[in-house]
Amino acid sequence: MKIMIIGSSGSGKSTFARELGKITNYPILHLDKVFHKYPSEIAREKLREATRIFIF
Repeated sequence: MKIMIIGSSGSGKSTFARELGKITNYPILHLDKVFHKYPSEIAREKLREATRIFIF
């Protein structure tokens, strides 16, 4: 199962994701961290791997 958390800046998405991850024991992927750490094509590939979808 995968869960996507969407919301505006400062709405508590990261805090909620961390708490949900603790409860469910699911891994957490913060898109901001991926896209700020890697060049865009590598970031897209990492996102594809994590979600198994194709992103243009």
